[in-house]
Amino acid sequence: MSWLITVAFMLFFNHANAQATLSFPVNILEGIQNGQITVTHSALDIGIIEHAFDGDLNSLARSAAVNPMTVTLQSTFLFHITATRFTNNSELSKWTVESALTLVDLNSKTGSYHKLVDAASHTGFATSERSVLADAKFLRLTIQKECCDDFVHLQEWGITATSNVQVTSICMKPSQVRLIPNAHFQPNWFATDADGNEFLISSDISWTSSNEGVVSVNASGVFASTETSVKPPFQRPGTA
Repeated sequence: MSWLITVAFMLFFNHANAQATLSFPVNILEGIQNGQITVTHSALDIGIIEHAFDGDLNSLARSAAVNPMTVTLQSTFLFHITATRFTNNSELSKWTVESALTLVDLNSKTGSYHKLVDAASHTGFATSERSVLADAKFLRLTIQKECCDDFVHLQEWGITATSNVQVTSICMKPSQVRLIPNAHFQPNWFATDADGNEFLISSDISWTSSNEGVVSVNASGVFASTETSVKPPFQRPGTA
């Protein structure tokens, strides 16, 4: 006995090429951890660069007497940035944020280059925030400390951005699961773009089961087998 879990993805489908557009907020730390965002930066003597994106103001990344300090983000996917913020606990400094679609444009300040924040003054022990507007794959933060020493403190670099990616395939992980009767399981669903990037789909999904006498599914996507169900594998949408 077998059954098919029917999943409806509430996305905008391009019927011309059978692709969908997935929209999601960009999480910089998550992107660094899964390899979709690469970060390069000035040498540090305290902390790690991930501390600048963890939302914890008690952690920091401090430059090893490098002033100005620079942090450059390179993303494998395009994102739309609408705000950026900077927090440090040191003395007066100036901060600059630049964006571009390519590293060449960013370094040469040509083509797709934009200066989003231009040497804005920042008082220590505070957060400075600016509304910005740009599409980018590269972002660079430069912090120039203006007194006392060259050890630049970076508590947080916050970025508010969204991304719209063209989905070429969708998969469930794990791809097959066997459940004993009266058991529960929640799979993870991932969308893949043309470059092979995988994105976790965590919202905008509606769930139905083709045979609730065997397995049911709730609004959160948790599968539940019945006490009398047989245990064939779950299958990916579109398979028999």
